[in-house]
Amino acid sequence: MEMYNITTTTVQPWPGRPQSLVDRYRRVLKKIVLKNPMESAEKMRNKFQEASVSTVSTKTIRREIQTLGFQGRAAAFKPRISVNNTKHPLQWCKTRQNWSLEQWQPAGVVSPKLSRILPKKVSFSL
Repeated sequence: MEMYNITTTTVQPWPGRPQSLVDRYRRVLKKIVLKNPMESAEKMRNKFQEASVSTVSTKTIRREIQTLGFQGRAAAFKPRISVNNTKHPLQWCKTRQNWSLEQWQPAGVVSPKLSRILPKKVSFSL
């Protein structure tokens, strides 16, 4: 009857292969990604191996970065704004700063609904 007298419980081993990164190393990887998110996965892997004892592949680094919630996407195209292009909107506003309501209506800026609310003389300050 002794073999049925079990007083302690043991934790069963996890099924499958153990994860290559523990939470501590995930935090290290997150700091590396946040410091310079535009770096390649290869450079991040090298920095990670310098900061931790764990040796992992670049594919593992990519997979862990995705599980941390980071996503790699192409940046949106943003046209370069020259000095002349930055001055143009400001100059456009300054020339129309003291326009009356009648001057704004042919330009299509003021709608008929808005003309009932606005006073006859509209001035914008910069």
